[in-house]
Amino acid sequence: MRQSKLVAGLLTAMMCVSAQAGFIQYDFSGVTFSDGGSLTGYFVQNTGDKSIAYFQMNVAGGGMHGAQFFPSTIFSNIDSSSTHFMGAGPTNFTAFNDQDTIIYNLGVSFRTTSTAGTYGVEGWNSQLPKMEPEWLYGAPGYRTITSGFVSEGVLDQNLAAYLESGQAIETAHIVPGYIPEPARVPEPGGLALLALGATGLLGVRRRQAARGR
Repeated sequence: MRQSKLVAGLLTAMMCVSAQAGFIQYDFSGVTFSDGGSLTGYFVQNTGDKSIAYFQMNVAGGGMHGAQFFPSTIFSNIDSSSTHFMGAGPTNFTAFNDQDTIIYNLGVSFRTTSTAGTYGVEGWNSQLPKMEPEWLYGAPGYRTITSGFVSEGVLDQNLAAYLESGQAIETAHIVPGYIPEPARVPEPGGLALLALGATGLLGVRRRQAARGR
């Protein structure tokens, strides 16, 4: 009986350890917007509950003002989060940067690729001026992400120790809800291959039917 309780206790302890927070960093690479702007930086994800634990991101170029997204409670933080991945994989999220004259918003979501540890990026970026005139403070703007990836990166040891200490309170702790990954629309090249395959299959069936006569 005591042995059973001991085994049960050890299993419980192991489960608790595995559920404790580990952290993984994802680095943006080659992320571009529809107006030629870019998104760079990284975010750190809690491997236990998949919440975003830390982030440093920058949008620049194109037809909108540049902006930085970083944890600072009131002025810049995470708005919401969700995930397509039941297991390992980056969490989708939206973030804001509320400056004196303009509000920036950024939303990113991720899709699987054929490369392990690398995920395609989709999303958008918007700006909304809080003052007029527009020529001084900027006009409302919106753009979408047209290309780019995130890949598993190397987490700085000092940052990892800070996050593991439990003292990091700047970032909103939002545990993502699961939503299915959206169906991918085949690209023109993929559609052409499908059409070629269908034509070949039809030809095979016709030859088989001719032989059967």
